[in-house]
Amino acid sequence: MRIAISVSNGFVSGPGEGDEVWIIEVRDDGTYDVVERYENPAKYAQQVRGGYSC
Repeated sequence: MRIAISVSNGFVSGPGEGDEVWIIEVRDDGTYDVVERYENPAKYAQQVRGGYSC
């Protein structure tokens, strides 16, 4: 299974607050690997669904 985690300075952060997004692949035995890292696009969002940012 793959999951996405918002990360700042190596720590889990809120969905729109992290500096990076890490894609983690978790195996059935509980081990995991970071398979992708990229800059969090939410940092530059002008709008959010259902409202507007100020």
